[in-house]
Amino acid sequence: MTVQTLIVGLLVAWALVYAVWVLMPAALKRGLLGPLQRHWPGLARRVAPAGGGCGGCNSCGPAPAKGAQAEAKPVQLHLKRRH
Repeated sequence: MTVQTLIVGLLVAWALVYAVWVLMPAALKRGLLGPLQRHWPGLARRVAPAGGGCGGCNSCGPAPAKGAQAEAKPVQLHLKRRH
């Protein structure tokens, strides 16, 4: 086995672990980090913050008033012309 093959194998393994970690639900991440929190208390806040994702309804800002509709804004397209 050459060094190049070993490095490529390690990179592929790291990419797999990273992809699984990123796509894993936050609750499962917190459960896996439980034993490590004794040694590194701030680790769970950095790695799996609570309220990840969108956080549910009304988490992005105040709700619009009842009966009020969002103001429609035109969409502008900026096309590049080929010469």
